[in-house]
Amino acid sequence: MSGVDNGARRRLPVHVLRHRDYRYIWMGQFVSMLGTQMHAAALSWQVYQMTGSAVQLGLLGLIRAIAVMSTSLLGGAVADAFNRRRVLLVTQAMLMLLSAAIAVVTMSGSVTIWFLYVIAALAAATSAFDGPARAALIPGLVPRVELAPAMSLNMLVFSVARMVGPAAGGIAVAQVGLSGTYWLDAGSFLFVIAALAMMQTRLEPPVVRGNHLEAIVEGLQFIRRTPVIWGVILLDFLATLLGSTVGLAPIFATDVLKIGPEGFGLLLSAPAAGAVLGGVLISLVPQPERPGMVMVGAVVGYGAGLLYTSDAG
Repeated sequence: MSGVDNGARRRLPVHVLRHRDYRYIWMGQFVSMLGTQMHAAALSWQVYQMTGSAVQLGLLGLIRAIAVMSTSLLGGAVADAFNRRRVLLVTQAMLMLLSAAIAVVTMSGSVTIWFLYVIAALAAATSAFDGPARAALIPGLVPRVELAPAMSLNMLVFSVARMVGPAAGGIAVAQVGLSGTYWLDAGSFLFVIAALAMMQTRLEPPVVRGNHLEAIVEGLQFIRRTPVIWGVILLDFLATLLGSTVGLAPIFATDVLKIGPEGFGLLLSAPAAGAVLGGVLISLVPQPERPGMVMVGAVVGYGAGLLYTSDAG
């Protein structure tokens, strides 16, 4: 038994949490990501309950995607060019204000579908700046030799938040309502803001890379010249574009399964739980000789699962 425990401790690199600033950021972003997932679940539920329209629900996802795609490259350039701590303070404050705004308007009873679309677009665009800055901050908080375990702990936070957050969001919608859920999300950003405010680590100044537009173009050219990266991106893009079922969860929960927001939250959490299980299984099997074929097989299996699910509707 002790051997198993020791092995688990080796696989889970909690030792990097001894670094004060990293520990505070890690805990703060876990709470913040939980709130973000709760917000996303509540927003999808609200849009469908307001409109009863699959088109309007799909438009919500399209607006988010356009906002992210149109700002993600710029977000990476900003993370390279400016102080990451200050960028995160701005993005976290903006996301908190957006959540507070939707909470206030929902409480007032004057919320409109177009207001929700605007909030969703602004939040998605802000997140496109927040994500790269968050990732670029971590190397400055831990020694270089501990960067890999620190990043793996960050991925763990993201995975757990994706698994727990939607279910918590469904429960929150049922217990405290939509506006209460948005207020919980707004409050969650205070944890990251407090962690950033208490940072003692002196970050290295950003590297000046010249023209940011040139850097973006160089990155795109590198992707185009690298077939493996280009193929993975294309495969993931097509699978996400044509096979995403998360946006249909409110319809499935309301019209097919006839369950409340709690069940809806569990539906949203299920894919993330499957991803965590898949990650565990991958860690237990040898590295495949042809990983590309494994990826293609996984996408085909995913499509087969979608066909089975559609038959249930």
